[in-house]
Amino acid sequence: MFPVKRIITSASTKGSEFAVEFPGGNLDDRVDVSRDSDLDAGTSPFAISTWVKCPLILFSDNQQIVGKGMMQIAPGDDKGWGMGYQTFSDYFLFECHHYSTSGYRIQAKYSADPAWVANKWLHIAATRTTHDADGTHNPSGVDSHYKIFVNGKQDATSTVIAVDGGTNDLLAADKAVDDNNSDFRVGMNHSNSMEFGPGQITDVAYYKGEILPEHIQKIYSSGMGDFNHTSWEKSGDLTLWWKMGDGTERGSGSTIYDMSTNSYNGTVRVGAKIVAI
Repeated sequence: MFPVKRIITSASTKGSEFAVEFPGGNLDDRVDVSRDSDLDAGTSPFAISTWVKCPLILFSDNQQIVGKGMMQIAPGDDKGWGMGYQTFSDYFLFECHHYSTSGYRIQAKYSADPAWVANKWLHIAATRTTHDADGTHNPSGVDSHYKIFVNGKQDATSTVIAVDGGTNDLLAADKAVDDNNSDFRVGMNHSNSMEFGPGQITDVAYYKGEILPEHIQKIYSSGMGDFNHTSWEKSGDLTLWWKMGDGTERGSGSTIYDMSTNSYNGTVRVGAKIVAI
């Protein structure tokens, strides 16, 4: 439960017509897409943007919104990234890691008071870049390369956690954060240990390219479901877009159509379902 002083409830204007609803309490509820190497972020910059809504009380502490790969530190050359919410600590989290016999975990947190707003659509986005703001390649400047945003705002820079003697010198660009051994998933992580819900997720956009804070602000300012990810200066980096709008943008049955040019359609599985919003 959240401390009472942190509770805010509000209505919001929506532009999307549909969302995926997760009832919560089932680690198999998810949306995923068949594995394809073109979905791998690898050592490249990337970004994720989506809208989420949940009630006040959530079923688990670790809420996985979207991610790819293993979001846990364990031997075996595990790689992964994920964006989610820590219920009892009240912060949003973007985490990337690479770990074989040693490695790193880097986290960007949004913990403004309050981070979560119950029963309101929030825009959540995260970015990984490989260059400083002036375009300089700077592998050691990791604190400026990983960011998470809530409603267009960034709360803090990222922090690095070395694992089993791992060093920070390869964090920014020289270590892959995922590979083709893991699924791109919404609502559940690859290891089936973190779920999402009860709540709804819509308008999921995944970019492979440098997405800057001003780009995130532009997406958020357009309103929920109203931003056209296929028609702006970064549309060439758009890899997947599950808009979930009206008509063909929604999908059919258990399929969510990819509105980018890549046809990475999502499959809604187990207890998750497409609902009107």
